[in-house]
Amino acid sequence: MRGAGLDGRFFMSVGNHEVWADPKIEGVLSAVPYLKKFGVTPENLIYKFDFKGTRFIYLWSGKYDYRSPSQWDADRPKYVEQMTQLQKWMDEAKANGIRKAFYRLPLSRVCPVGLGPNPGP
Repeated sequence: MRGAGLDGRFFMSVGNHEVWADPKIEGVLSAVPYLKKFGVTPENLIYKFDFKGTRFIYLWSGKYDYRSPSQWDADRPKYVEQMTQLQKWMDEAKANGIRKAFYRLPLSRVCPVGLGPNPGP
């Protein structure tokens, strides 16, 4: 992994569990300090990297809200900004000949039981 420029053996999505009692994600950044290399900060919880011909993209779904659990209420960055960045990262991968992509969203958004479908937008 280090030979490929990756300082860690695992790469996590920063999700709602990681920010509940630690909004500054100090615990995450001390346990997984190499995420800083990808631009992860308390204000920016999304990142990407390439490894062996695959683009890995990690998104932030937002905090969990029991009143609207199927909403995507990301704020670090906001949903629209993430979608803009996602498109940019995908276009960049394609332009660089990367044909495979993996993305991770840390909170289930695919029709949680009893909550109905994802919102249209």
